[in-house]
Amino acid sequence: MEHLYKVIISVFIVLAISLLSKTKSFLIAGILPLVPVFAIFSQSIIFNDRGPTDLKKSILICMMSLIPYLIYLASMYFSIDRFSFQKSLMISVAIWLVASLPVVYLQRSF
Repeated sequence: MEHLYKVIISVFIVLAISLLSKTKSFLIAGILPLVPVFAIFSQSIIFNDRGPTDLKKSILICMMSLIPYLIYLASMYFSIDRFSFQKSLMISVAIWLVASLPVVYLQRSF
């Protein structure tokens, strides 16, 4: 039943993004994925399965992953005027993957 609630909340967020993107409030659709619903899910699972020490490690890695995310957003921002949306997306995801490598490497030392 717990998983059903997660699915329902996730579907609601995706639906809200889709609906808001068609309105004058389209900027909210870009901010909505930042609502920490998935972080809350993962943090409660990690806390219940592994305890507060491992949860704190997970939170540190999540904070470090914000840097590659910002790099991804900057890449999209600067490439969208130069390339098609699909190409900008592919370029930005590739840049995000490269920028994420240090975070993946660092998590091994935790």
